[in-house]
Amino acid sequence: QLFGGPLVVLTTGPASGAVPALPASVPVEFHRLDDIDTSGVIAEAVSPAVDSAILIRPDGHVAAVVPVGTPLIPATQRALAAS
Repeated sequence: QLFGGPLVVLTTGPASGAVPALPASVPVEFHRLDDIDTSGVIAEAVSPAVDSAILIRPDGHVAAVVPVGTPLIPATQRALAAS
């Protein structure tokens, strides 16, 4: 099960191995979208640009879609406050 636990960050594109920096205290899992979305359902729903990081709250709500390398700390703080 992908959702329901910690925050999830999905990365896309050639830079999808680049993990955004977050404090160790933030409960988050990182996955490459291509590795987990073999049917394309998530990609179709989110429509991410190439080289994106998609932050998903535990309830499955997409909290942010940002270019890989963009700091995720502000979006993570908002997502934790809203979940």
